[in-house]
Amino acid sequence: IHLSINNLARVTRALIPHRGADCPTVVAYRVSWPDEKIVRGTLATIHADDGTPYPAFVLFHLTDEGEVIYGSVTESQHTRDTEAIPEVAFLIDNRDVLGYDWPAFDRVTIEGMAERIDPDDPRYEGYFSALVAKNWLSNYFTKIGNLYCIAPRRITVVLGIGPERYTIDFD
Repeated sequence: IHLSINNLARVTRALIPHRGADCPTVVAYRVSWPDEKIVRGTLATIHADDGTPYPAFVLFHLTDEGEVIYGSVTESQHTRDTEAIPEVAFLIDNRDVLGYDWPAFDRVTIEGMAERIDPDDPRYEGYFSALVAKNWLSNYFTKIGNLYCIAPRRITVVLGIGPERYTIDFD
């Protein structure tokens, strides 16, 4: 769709019902110019004004079983992305150390399928209580939105700035 970068969010929302959220999408910016930019994704993941995926900051709880529990308001781009493509990856980091001890910048990535847990699901109350106990503000986001659980498929840990990665794959 030519010359639509300023309408990208509106265009993608209009196309998803017809092409599907996982429809391959390319945003080509200033083609053949020195500052050319090509971004690839899907209709669900390409929606920022410059075509880059939308970052989300989420209040979550990591259970003893390795599940990620979080709430998200219904209207957020993060919720629309999760509903469209439930295969997700959560990046957990300690970026607060970047200003004074950047070699200690650790990252954990949890990959898996996000499942919406409806209020009538027997797991809802236990998950919700654990989430709210972790962070009181998550009560608000979950009550006006949805509760999600990510069952991990893979967990990757990167400690500091070294190249070593430690990965655990689940069946």
